[in-house]
Amino acid sequence: TMSDDEKRRFFELAQKDAERYQAEVAAYGGEDALRKRKRVKKDPNAPKRAL
Repeated sequence: TMSDDEKRRFFELAQKDAERYQAEVAAYGGEDALRKRKRVKKDPNAPKRAL
């Protein structure tokens, strides 16, 4: 198995990657950007299906 000193390197890499991911999500706008899209209402006069 790996010693604690060997593991520390990977924990530090994971921490940096988590911080990078959070920064990218914040720059993207998070989930709020996805929720802003509204569904197009269905036309009630449209045909139900092709015959």
